[in-house]
Amino acid sequence: MKRCLPLHTTLTRIGLAMLVATVMAPATFAENANSPPESLLKIYHDALANDPSYAAARYAQQAAIEAQPQARAALLPQVNATLGRSRSRYESDTPQVSRSFDTWGPALTLSVPIVRTQSWTALTQAQLAAEQASASLAQARQDLVLRVTEAYFDVLAAQ
Repeated sequence: MKRCLPLHTTLTRIGLAMLVATVMAPATFAENANSPPESLLKIYHDALANDPSYAAARYAQQAAIEAQPQARAALLPQVNATLGRSRSRYESDTPQVSRSFDTWGPALTLSVPIVRTQSWTALTQAQLAAEQASASLAQARQDLVLRVTEAYFDVLAAQ
């Protein structure tokens, strides 16, 4: 069974590894004059911009955050405005009469939800989904830092 470390411990270890790599990198690359020095921080920023799994987590978080105002909108009053026009025609055979009447009129309808438990539930679920997506993004960022750091040190060890 794998033991999980607390978040702050993991971040501290990853931050320390990045600091050590950044300090050690110039000395290591100075020995090998054929390759230009790439800092761990630059590689990490490149990975942030181009990693597909991190991008998927980032876009999933943005979608979850956008779902909150949509869920909140179901709790707000709804206003509808309409404009109608109709024509009525009256005909009578007894006295030969034929008339037409045009009517038109605007209508404004306001509906205010008093109790909509399903809307409140949807809002709560949207808020929880946004929190979960933020946690998933943080996990994806930690995974990216770990993958970049491991690959960086593997390259350094191979030289």
